Amino acid sequence: MSHNTSPMSNGQRLPALHDNTVGVIDIGSNSVRLVVYHGLTRVPLPLYNEKHFCALGKGLSQTGRLNPQGVEKAYASLGRFLLMAERLELTSLAIMATAAVRDAEDGEAFVAEIKRRFNVDVRVISGELEAEYAARGVVASIHQPHGVIADMGGGSMELGYIEHGELKERVTTRLGALRLADEVDGQWERIPEVMERELRHVDWLDEKHVPTFYGV
Repeated sequence: MSHNTSPMSNGQRLPALHDNTVGVIDIGSNSVRLVVYHGLTRVPLPLYNEKHFCALGKGLSQTGRLNPQGVEKAYASLGRFLLMAERLELTSLAIMATAAVRDAEDGEAFVAEIKRRFNVDVRVISGELEAEYAARGVVASIHQPHGVIADMGGGSMELGYIEHGELKERVTTRLGALRLADEVDGQWERIPEVMERELRHVDWLDEKHVPTFYGV
């Protein structure tokens, strides 16, 4: 895929961004996003970044299923992003899905339909791996970080404890923005109660000295 040009539907050609461009499509609970990076480096330079809000995880707490309107929006977004990836002739493209897809009872069917429509594979990652990836991002961009990282998405919030650049603890919680909104159902004063209930099970939060909080 490392060519200098890429075909366009109107017969024109789009210059490739770089001979070693890598792309990631993140199918999240709130949005679907394509980011193209200038190679695989410690802190890669993003060359292209587009995000569509699909709200796949909206209502998941009540129904156990993906938001039907969000599913259709996600298919449309994926179609666009895959076309962009083809035109940019990326060296590699990874497609990952997170909390909403892994938790929904129709998540596997959604992934299978993506395979049928676009002939691409989607990797559904665990919450623990999501926490590790968030921690790696902090370690890559900050020298010797020490503290707690919190990566809040639409369907989950991942926590990790980093000690002088080394990941010591990681956990996933059900404290994503969409899921939290579903849980309190407009009673916003209940948010602290729900958060405390969920975080009560993360024993190491009380045990660790946390000099710094890294929001992701």
